This record gives sequence, C-alpha cells and structure tokens, in this order.
Amino acid sequence: MKRLKKKWNLSGGYVRRIGPDIPLLQQIYSEYASTFNGMLVRDEAWWRQRVLTKKYQIAATFNRQDEPEGYIIYDVTSNIFTIKEWAYVNVQAQKQLLHFIANHDSMADKVELTVPERDNLPLLLDEPRFEQKLTPYFMARIVDVQQFLQEYPFQDEGGLTLVVSDEFFPENSGTYQLDIAAGQTTVNMDEQGNDTQAIHCSIQLLTCMLLNFRRPKDYYQAELITGELEAIERLEKLIPNRQTFLSDFF
Repeated sequence: MKRLKKKWNLSGGYVRRIGPDIPLLQQIYSEYASTFNGMLVRDEAWWRQRVLTKKYQIAATFNRQDEPEGYIIYDVTSNIFTIKEWAYVNVQAQKQLLHFIANHDSMADKVELTVPERDNLPLLLDEPRFEQKLTPYFMARIVDVQQFLQEYPFQDEGGLTLVVSDEFFPENSGTYQLDIAAGQTTVNMDEQGNDTQAIHCSIQLLTCMLLNFRRPKDYYQAELITGELEAIERLEKLIPNRQTFLSDFF
C-alpha cells in the first residue's frame, strides 16, 4: 500500500462509489477486454451471477466530461485491500484507481490483485520491487480450425498456407489456404496439400500463436514449427500483438 502513496499527476476527473450499474460496467469492460486475447464476452446474467456478488464494493472513475473510464470491484478485510476486478480505458483512469486505492491506507496495508503477465503497474510505481507471482491459469484449444481461422481478426492482408496436425481430432488435420482481404478471411481446407511455402505446426502451437501466448518466430527458432522464413514473417504480421488474458474464473 505504501508504494501507491505518490503524486499521480492526474489530469482531472474523479472517482465515486456506485451500485451494480451493469450497462456502465459493461461499457468499460468491453473496451478493456478488446485490448486482450481470450477475454470473455459477458452478458447481464454473467455479471449478476458471477461478478457482482454482495461481498464486494464498486467504484468508478469519470473524466472531466463525466464520462466513465474505469471501475474497480473490491473488498477491504483484515487490513487487505482485495481487488476482485478492475478495468480502465486509458492510463489516466488507471492512475485514478491507484490513487483511490492509496487513499485506503488507513484501512489496509496490503493490496492483492490479479493482472496480466506483462501489466504496466511496475512501470507506474517509484519502487517497482514488490511480490509478484506468475500463475498459469487456463488452457485453450481450437475445436474447429477452419471456422476459427475464418473468424480470427487478422490485422493485415495477404495469403498464407498452414499445414495443421491434430492427433486428438483428426478432422482438423490438413492444409489450410488463407486469403485475407478487406477484413474478411477466406479459408480453403485440403486434407492433403503440397504447398512448399506452407507453415507446418500442431494444433497446440497454432492455438498458442493465434492467442499470442508466444510469437511465431519464437516457435520457429526453437524448431517447433517449420516453414520458409518469409512465411513465418508473414504470419508474424498477421497476428495482433496483444496479451492473452482472462479475468473470469470458472
């Protein structure tokens, strides 16, 4: 808690406690979630049954125009400020929330929260050395490769061929020819295929790459995927460089 007591150079706005205002929370959460891979799309029932429990309090940040930009769901018990969840749309809102937490130093001397692996919190503190634990949480699997590739938000245009192997569900194994243009992806699947420019990978590594757990070049350098370097670099450009994170526990 002491590390949060600093001059945050806030540009205005304010924080106030609110009730379970689902539309307001959903607005902020949706924008926050869009910056990550793997976040859950929530509906009202999920908010009521899984997120907004009676134990926790809620506070929201507002800018000078009274527009909501962040929220925190928290509890203070036994000198511990426990953050169940927070979300923000910009760094000023994040600083407002940190300032709000720091103002509870008379009630708590310790803060506990879960953040993404590459969270920027240590960059914002004058003394970034504090206890951090890296905990693996969820596993992911692509069930239908062709459908997943067609709906995936590739960030560039072009063509690419992937040869995917899936020992558990052989129907996914095959050659996938991707044509990405104007935000739409066309995928043609061939159980055989003989494209010498193709990238060869298992479905496990395809999942890791598309969720951006690690970049394609990392797996290429470790000789876990194969293909022409030009094709690997093309795949690098196609995959958005966003963190993988899931704040919901179920």
